[in-house]
Amino acid sequence: MGMYPAGTSSFLQKIDSDLMSDGTLAALFYQSCLNYLVRRLITQAEHFRRSFPSEWKLKLRAYLRNHTRYRDGRVDELVQLLRIPTQNDRDSEMKPAGIPKFPAAIPISNRPLF
Repeated sequence: MGMYPAGTSSFLQKIDSDLMSDGTLAALFYQSCLNYLVRRLITQAEHFRRSFPSEWKLKLRAYLRNHTRYRDGRVDELVQLLRIPTQNDRDSEMKPAGIPKFPAAIPISNRPLF
């Protein structure tokens, strides 16, 4: 497109300015890109966790090193952030220790409360 060449780094700011949206378009684009990045990383991590349950972190680390331009330190941070809880982890989080259990059935009375 001639008005907003994709090769320039400021095409988004030009569109935003032309639409007089005062940064709203640029902010939405930024948030959308981050959302896409996070969803893609989570999906990839989940794929490796299901395919390689015991060594998924190693596979994910190798994938990020070979298929992205992240530095090794950033790759290690991402792998730690993408630790996807297993169902056992979720179950243990749902039942914290020390909380009394409720009875299976609570008797219901038709008597008025007041």
